[in-house]
Amino acid sequence: VSTYPRVAAVKPIVDAALANAKKVGETPVGEVTDDITTAYNGSNRDDRANESTLGNLVSDAVLAQVKKTTAGADLAVTNPGGLRNELFFAKDPNVASDKDGSVNYAEANAVLPFVNNLSSVTLSGASLKKVFEQQWQTNADGTIPSRPFLALGSSSNVRWTYDDTRPAGDRITSLWVDDKPVSPTASYKVAVPSFLVSGGDNFRAFTEGKGVDTGLVDYEAWIDYLQKN
Repeated sequence: VSTYPRVAAVKPIVDAALANAKKVGETPVGEVTDDITTAYNGSNRDDRANESTLGNLVSDAVLAQVKKTTAGADLAVTNPGGLRNELFFAKDPNVASDKDGSVNYAEANAVLPFVNNLSSVTLSGASLKKVFEQQWQTNADGTIPSRPFLALGSSSNVRWTYDDTRPAGDRITSLWVDDKPVSPTASYKVAVPSFLVSGGDNFRAFTEGKGVDTGLVDYEAWIDYLQKN
């Protein structure tokens, strides 16, 4: 700053932006009554091979928000790698003011920091089943990646059973949406981040459907849901 006049000219703009970001980030947007997290392996967060409370909550939020758009949705799923932070009841257990369960804008934003647009992808029931089969990961060339299983988060109106001793592609033994078995020939609208629309994380079955951009951005829809719920 002292050496380069142009840097000195920019610094007040940067400082003002950071101050504003801090002010916005500290704004409360909701509260939790307990920790809502990714799956843990011991003390390590982000165990992507297991179902997580946070992944399911984000899916519920995405479904609720996309349902309000003209694109609509019947269910929602979330890839575990998109969840980058937790919602802790107490950020610092040693600080009394941090034990109130309050969630501020920065903490909520840190859960979904990638700024994905949200889409509604229409899939056949057969393709939807493939999506859940592809949790057992296979690269496009047939090799197995370093993470052989990625557990999708799913909205609470979805349930499924599996048998991982069966051959690849035939491990999902039942799949239900709204308490009804998924029909292979029926159509289902799945609310997802744009990362999955293009087949990200080897969930290539999404490319078998037609995606519609809802106009929503993931973190905005998520924070709006937290504020209202």
